[in-house]
Amino acid sequence: MKTIIVNEKEVRRFPDRAKPQRTGNGALMDKHELAPALGESIKTIDTWTKSGVIPFIPCGAHTRRYLLNDVLRALSRRQIKAN
Repeated sequence: MKTIIVNEKEVRRFPDRAKPQRTGNGALMDKHELAPALGESIKTIDTWTKSGVIPFIPCGAHTRRYLLNDVLRALSRRQIKAN
């Protein structure tokens, strides 16, 4: 519970509100969170997104979100296997 003291006589208590997360495949990330998680630049994430290398979830006209597990799976499929 979060307690806010308004004045000497009035005390208000509010429940803590946790940030909602998507259950199942993990939290949604934007490109600014995904780039450091992959060790790549934001420009690289933009390039991969535009060329269809990595999957994304459109959340508006210019807003995209990524699931790290899905992105890692897509990148592992593109990996060149040495013989």
